[in-house]
Amino acid sequence: MGLLSAILNRQEPENDPLLDTLAELIRIFGRHGWPLDGVSAEELGNRCEAWAKHLLFKLPPPLPQAPEDGHLALTDLAQFFLSRRRSEQAYAQTVVGELRGALVEIVGQLKAGLVNQTQDDQQLRESLTSLLAAAESADPTELRAQVARTVQSVTARLESRIKNQRTQLDTLERRLGELESDLEAARTKGASDPLTGLYNRGAFDTELIRLFRRAERTHEPLSLVLIDLDHFKQINDNHGHQTGDRVLKSTADALVRNFPRKSDVLARYGGEEFVVILANTNLKDAARLAERFLVELKKEAFLVGQKALSLTASAGVAQRGGHENPEGLIARADKALYQAKNTGRDRVILAG
Repeated sequence: MGLLSAILNRQEPENDPLLDTLAELIRIFGRHGWPLDGVSAEELGNRCEAWAKHLLFKLPPPLPQAPEDGHLALTDLAQFFLSRRRSEQAYAQTVVGELRGALVEIVGQLKAGLVNQTQDDQQLRESLTSLLAAAESADPTELRAQVARTVQSVTARLESRIKNQRTQLDTLERRLGELESDLEAARTKGASDPLTGLYNRGAFDTELIRLFRRAERTHEPLSLVLIDLDHFKQINDNHGHQTGDRVLKSTADALVRNFPRKSDVLARYGGEEFVVILANTNLKDAARLAERFLVELKKEAFLVGQKALSLTASAGVAQRGGHENPEGLIARADKALYQAKNTGRDRVILAG
């Protein structure tokens, strides 16, 4: 505006360098102006270019009514820029006011969130207070500097919290892992027979139902081997219950060796009875596995004092029928076992 005022007080000589300078400044302004008062950036650029050409070449200015005498419309140009300057000042005040309001709200929310935090956040609270003061002062330089300092302070505090939270999460995950292991151990212990380490009766019932349902879905064969030690009462009566417990443990170990598949379910059914669930196994293969077990059981080198104790067992084997339930399968295997006992023991009988 100072350059324009100087031109207004001068004559209008040809090739006036001040007019050249003013024209170039107007062009620059037109390329970098803001869209205000409904005037787009493109339209502003066009108006500024018209004014520049008016100054340089005395072409008609961008006015509704061009001067008839051909003189430069410098007064109208001055009014144009004065109006433009007022619009920019109003826009800047509005933007700065909104920015200040936003900063005040952000600072207020952040400070409220820190009310219940530890003393470690004192520096961050002080930084936010300084930012609020800078926003209220409307000093752009101080506001810019304080925003940078506050961002740095907030970032540092957040990084510290994230680090602490990661440490807490690591500790929590480790503890959860320990609890998971403890829970699995408790579950295993609850499902195990304390003497033999095989599944107990409750766990067997659960597994049989699960495998029964799977066999119904997949139409795969499912077989059951029910085993009973021969003359076990005599072992207890003649050698004591401690020896009887050793026999039961030795039988369980032999079962684990002879039925090694992960899918095989081995359980102590009760007393001296044991049971094996064989998934995806037909009656013929289940009988072959049961016979192999009885042979291996007799090879167990079980000494009581200086005397070797021979172990034999009887077994009943049954395969799941098409419309049979778990109770029916157990009943047929138990009937085959009873038949093996009554026909001489130490043998495998297949259920009909």
